[in-house]
Amino acid sequence: MRKNKLIWRLFPSYMLVTLLSLTAITFYASKSLRQFYLDQTKNSLFARACFFAPKATSMIEEHKYKEINLLAKKLGTQTKSRVTVILPSGQVVADSNEDPALMENHADRPELKTALTNDYGSSIRYSSTLDYNMMYVAIELQSNGNVIGFLRTSVSVKAIKRTLTDIFFKLIFFGLIIAVLSALICWIASKRITKPIENIRKGAEKFAQGNFCHRIIPSNIAELKNLSISLNNMAEQLDNRIKTIIEHRKEIDTILSSMVEGILVVRTNERIITINASAAAVINVNPDEVKNKLVQEIIRNTQIQGFVKDALRTEKSLEQKVVLTNEKKIILRGYANSLYDSENKKIGVLIVLKDITKLYMLENHRREFVTNVSHEIKTPLTLIKGFVETLKDGGLKNHNHRDAKRFLNIIEKQANRLNTLVDDLLMLSKIENDAEKKFISRSAGNIAEVLKSAISLCGIKAKKKNIKLFLKTDENISCSINSLLLEQVFVNLIDNAVKYSPQGSIVNIQTTVNEFEILIHIKDQGCGIENEHIPRLFERFYRVDKARSREEGGTGLGLSIVKFIMSAHNGHVTVQSKPAKGSVFTVHLPNIYN
Repeated sequence: MRKNKLIWRLFPSYMLVTLLSLTAITFYASKSLRQFYLDQTKNSLFARACFFAPKATSMIEEHKYKEINLLAKKLGTQTKSRVTVILPSGQVVADSNEDPALMENHADRPELKTALTNDYGSSIRYSSTLDYNMMYVAIELQSNGNVIGFLRTSVSVKAIKRTLTDIFFKLIFFGLIIAVLSALICWIASKRITKPIENIRKGAEKFAQGNFCHRIIPSNIAELKNLSISLNNMAEQLDNRIKTIIEHRKEIDTILSSMVEGILVVRTNERIITINASAAAVINVNPDEVKNKLVQEIIRNTQIQGFVKDALRTEKSLEQKVVLTNEKKIILRGYANSLYDSENKKIGVLIVLKDITKLYMLENHRREFVTNVSHEIKTPLTLIKGFVETLKDGGLKNHNHRDAKRFLNIIEKQANRLNTLVDDLLMLSKIENDAEKKFISRSAGNIAEVLKSAISLCGIKAKKKNIKLFLKTDENISCSINSLLLEQVFVNLIDNAVKYSPQGSIVNIQTTVNEFEILIHIKDQGCGIENEHIPRLFERFYRVDKARSREEGGTGLGLSIVKFIMSAHNGHVTVQSKPAKGSVFTVHLPNIYN
């Protein structure tokens, strides 16, 4: 484990570099000194040969071979080198160490051959006469331009090696001293680097333990000082952010606990992250005991379990009704939205459970009321129409013809209006029930064909008021619709546009398509609607101008029917209007084909 420390990574590296450097220097110095010493020895031998050459030349010219031999021995003793005089034939005539008469012919010696072509010849080789290696330097002896012999000086290589070995060991000795000093310096330098790093490590451990108040003492090394300052700044920022997160968490917990709606947050593995008090009360569990447990362990309702699974499988927002039947029947409206992390990866879902039991009961009562009232008034209205027809056909004989005729027309008009009211109520109730139970079937349909059919149905009324209906649409627009119900939407909107438009005006029907929606715009040139009325236009029986609406035969349910039909198509209707400038009703259909 000790070798894993930084100092045991830095110190050996420094020492390796130092030792490699010393080895390289020692090797280079030894090689250079050896070459230098050999060159110096060679130059010294050359100088000795040159010094003795004149005397040797004159003695050879005079054939004083014995004197030359004596002089060679004398000079060899004085210069501590071997001196040899050789004739061009290779015969040795003088040698400072041996008897020339006993020596072999030297004509083949490499230093003599080299001397013939250069200023001098040299070689290091084994001497058969002396039985060890020697360094030889030979020069020519000339007389009147002719070579009359060679003068050769030499020394033993053993002496050179001894000198070089002595120098080499001195280099090794001083190299070891330098290595020891370098090791000490490297150790100190390594400790100066590792000590502040160790302080930074201990500080980082403090930060990891959550102690963000701790501060690292900056080092004198610039880089480590900057690192210490950065870590201290990071600790301060983390401390502030964690405090902010804790405050936000407390705020969120407070908000969740005070919400009337139930909140349930579930991970992708179906384990509960959090649940607020409202959801826990509805599901009848303890909120402190359900965290990180599976939904199936805590919630026994199969509808909620299925809703959670559906929400986890899809990326879209979901909405679903959930019925709980514990001690009493509870009806919830569930809303689910996906949760994502910073990398846009889904990590779970947020489910909101809203108690709509009371609203659901009231809605049921309202639906029952509409249905019952409609059936109650349908029979008398039918009778009224029957009597009116009877009177018109023959019952007017016993009455003032003009008055009876006027009364009968009024009765007929009111009866028709009431009959229309009943039909609208029945249709509205049916649409609401079918939409709630998902009985409304949809299939691929052509929008242009539905619009043309609606315009055809409204054409008679428009012709009576000399109103022109203009359609501008793409013939190929289609989506998933219920053609009959959507036709009713267009009929109601076009009928209203005709009804509230002046004589001889124009009603424009136009379609546009974008990436998400199919838009159908119905624009009239009527009286327009005040802004204060627009939010309530689609309420049942709501009329902007009650007197005119009744006069025109309206029931006050047309736009409510439009609203519910569009809701069944997952669409909606928007209104833009200004008084005296007309209105634009826009039908929004999802641009899907399924």
